[in-house]
Amino acid sequence: MSAIDNTLYKAYLDCLFLDREALQHLSQHTQNYESAVLAAQSLVEHIRSHPRLSALKLPESKSIKTQDLPILLDYLHRSLWRLIQKGNQDSFLQTLQQELAYLIPRLWNPPRAQQTQVKEIMDRIASNAQIYQNHELIQKIESLDSPSATQLLQYVDESLTRAWPQQLGLIIAKVDHLRHTIQTHSVVEGIEWKSFENLGDVLQQQFYREPNMIIVSLDQPRVSLDRLLENYPNTEVIGVVEKMDQLKSHMLPAKIQHIFEEQWLSRFLPALIRRNLRKRWQDTRSLTKDFLTGMPSLMGMREQNIHLQDLFSRVKAPMTLAILELPILKQIESNEGPYLAGEWLKSFARFLKDCLRNTDRVGRWSPDKFICILPQTHLEGAQIAFQRCLEKLPRDLNIPVNEEDKASALMRGGMAIINKDIAFEQALFNAYFQLQRSKTLTESPFAYDQKESQESVKPHILLLDDDPIIQEMLRFVFSREGYRVTQLTNGREILPTLEKNPTSLVLLDIMMPGMDGFEVLETIRSQRQYDSLPVVILSSMKGESDLEKGFSLGADDYIYKPFSPSELVIRIRRFLKS
Repeated sequence: MSAIDNTLYKAYLDCLFLDREALQHLSQHTQNYESAVLAAQSLVEHIRSHPRLSALKLPESKSIKTQDLPILLDYLHRSLWRLIQKGNQDSFLQTLQQELAYLIPRLWNPPRAQQTQVKEIMDRIASNAQIYQNHELIQKIESLDSPSATQLLQYVDESLTRAWPQQLGLIIAKVDHLRHTIQTHSVVEGIEWKSFENLGDVLQQQFYREPNMIIVSLDQPRVSLDRLLENYPNTEVIGVVEKMDQLKSHMLPAKIQHIFEEQWLSRFLPALIRRNLRKRWQDTRSLTKDFLTGMPSLMGMREQNIHLQDLFSRVKAPMTLAILELPILKQIESNEGPYLAGEWLKSFARFLKDCLRNTDRVGRWSPDKFICILPQTHLEGAQIAFQRCLEKLPRDLNIPVNEEDKASALMRGGMAIINKDIAFEQALFNAYFQLQRSKTLTESPFAYDQKESQESVKPHILLLDDDPIIQEMLRFVFSREGYRVTQLTNGREILPTLEKNPTSLVLLDIMMPGMDGFEVLETIRSQRQYDSLPVVILSSMKGESDLEKGFSLGADDYIYKPFSPSELVIRIRRFLKS
C-alpha cells in the first residue's frame, strides 16, 4: 500500500490510545511516588521532633536518602507496634502507625524501576508511528533525551488530538470583554470555536455535528438556555460568571457540569477542554467488545494477542493473524435489510468459531471484517483452515452462490505472522496489505507473503526409531523447542517421506527392523539432492567400528544412548537454521 487508508489508520489510533493508557498509569505512579516521598519526609521529621518519641533517635529528614526511606519507615512501623503492644493505646501512636502502613508500599517501587516499561512502550510507539507514517510523533519522540512517561504521554495526547476529527465548541456571552476572555483561554488544538452574543443567534443555526462543549455566560435567558441544551444531550456545558456572588439559583440551567468565575478561566479552562477531548477518545476508542456479536473488538483482540503470546512463548511456534472480509454482506443487506443482515452476521460469527479450533481467537473489527489469531499455526496451515471454512460456509448458512463466484463473493482474507518480535500493529498492517492483494488473486481468496511463510515454517526433523518410549520423549523435547517431528519405524519409507516433506535433519537409530540405520544412511547419501541434509545417528552401539562406519557413510554426528535430552538439543541445534 502506497498510503495508509482510513480504516487501517483508525486501527492504529485505537492501538495508540491503549499505549496512552499504559503511559498514564506509569505517569500516575511517578506522581504518587513523589507525593509519598514528601509525605514520608514530613512524617519522619514530625516523629523525630516529638518529645515522646525522642528515644528513637532519628536523623533529620533532609539527611535521609530517598532510597532509604522505605527501610526507615518499616523500622518506625515496627517500633510503634511494639509500643502499642506494651499497652500504650495512645490514639496518636495508632494514627502514626496507620500513616506509616499507608506510605510504605508506595515507596518500595521507585520510578526508576518503571523506566524499562516506559522504554518498551516508547520503542513500540516509535516503531508503529514509522509503520503508519505518523511523522510528527516520530520527530517528537526523537527529541526526547531519555524515556519520560509524562513527556511521552503529552506527545501521544497531541497526536491523538490532531487525528481525532475536529470538534465543535460554542461560546455564548453578551459582554464583549468576557467573550474575548473565554476565546483567549479556549485555544486548544482539536476543537473549533464559534462565538455568539446571544442564544437567539445560536438557536437559528443548523450545525452539521453536535457541539463537544458549550461555554456560556450565565446572564443568558434561562428558558432559551434550557431549550438549547435539550437539543444537545451529550454536550458538556460550562457556565461562566464575572463574580460568583452575582450567581442566582434561577440563572442555573437544568444541565450544567462546571461553573467558573472569570478570574479562574486561565487556570482551569484549557485543562478542562483537553480532558473533555480525551474523554471522547476514551468513550469511542477503548471498547474491547463488539456490540453486535459479543466477540472481542479489535482492541479486545490486541489484548488476546498478549495473553496468547505469554501462553505459547515457550513452544516458540508461529502464530498467524488473519483479517477476513465478507463481500457477501452488502448483497445480504441490500436484499434482506439491515436487521436480517445483523442476524446473519451473528450466525457467521458462531459459524467461524465452530469452524476453527478451541485455541483460535476470533473477533470483529468492522461491519464486514473479522480478525483471527491462530496459535501454533504457520501461514500455509491457516490458509488450509480458512479454505475449509469457505467450503462449508454456503451449506451451513444457506447462501445461494454460483460455484464459480464462491471464492471471491463469500469471503477473502489476508494473513501475516505475529510473535513477540512482530508487534500486533505491524502484523495488522501486513495482514491488511495481503487482504487488499487478495482482491486481485484468482488462484485463492486468501493471500499471504510467500517469503514470510518460508521463514515461519519450523525446522522439520525426521526421526527413525522403533522404540515408542524414545519416540514419545523426542517428540515432546523437539516440540518444546519449536521443531516439527515426523516419526518412522521402517527405513524403507525414508525416500518417499523425504520427497513429500522438506526436511531439516534426519535422526536415526541403527538397530531397526528391515533396513538398519547404516543402510538408511547409505540410501540417503546415494541421492545427490540430499548431500547437504544433516544426518545424526542416535544409537546404543558404542563400538569403535560402529562409530567409524557411521562417519564413513556420511553421518554428521554420532550420539550414544542413553543420552541427555538437553545435550541432544544442543548438538542438533547447530545443524538447524532458526
